[in-house]
Amino acid sequence: MYLDAYVKVPEVKGKITFRTKGNTTYVEFEYDRVYSTEKQYTDVKRKTIGKLADEDKR
Repeated sequence: MYLDAYVKVPEVKGKITFRTKGNTTYVEFEYDRVYSTEKQYTDVKRKTIGKLADEDKR
């Protein structure tokens, strides 16, 4: 459910990423990194916390 409220994007160094899909830019928060010794790479755990308003596009 999306609300009709605007908030500032958090300024947490290294934890906030942006993913563009079509004309919409989503804000994602990285909450964990798990290293798989089997596959030998890091799996990043992220959740979408919102999307950018048209005024905030970079």
